[in-house]
Amino acid sequence: MRYGSAGYFRIRNANGGRVLGVLNASTAQGAQLVQGDDNGADDHLWRFV
Repeated sequence: MRYGSAGYFRIRNANGGRVLGVLNASTAQGAQLVQGDDNGADDHLWRFV
């Protein structure tokens, strides 16, 4: 994990370096998660509650 800002993190794959994101930046319940290149998009930011 890498700290982003304001309490958010980027979850990075240790092997390939890709980050965890949400397909099409969806906010719907049950949205698919995907791994992709870190392009700075907000759907790559996670907050643990």
